Amino acid sequence: MVLVRVRFRDWAQFWSVFTQAGAERRREHGSSGVRVLRDADAPGEAWLLFDWERERFERFLADPLVRETMTSGGALGPPEVRFVDQVDELPA
Repeated sequence: MVLVRVRFRDWAQFWSVFTQAGAERRREHGSSGVRVLRDADAPGEAWLLFDWERERFERFLADPLVRETMTSGGALGPPEVRFVDQVDELPA
C-alpha cells in the first residue's frame, strides 16, 4: 500500500483532474484503487491510500505525463509518499 499526502491550490480543480486524467494515468500504471481523505484542519491537503505495488507506483511517479497531470490539477509540489503495510483491521 502507498500512503500519499498531496497539497493543492483548489479542491475542485484537484478533484476534477484526479478523477479524470489522473484516474486514467493510475489505471495505466496498475493502481487497483484508492481511498481519499481530506484533511479537516488543512483544506488544501488530502491523504490518499492506494492499493498499489511499489514498483508500479514508482514507475507511475517517473512518468512525465503524470507530472504534467499533477501540475494541471494544481499540485503544490511533489507528493509526500510513504510505503506502508496493513497490519490488521479491528472492529470498533
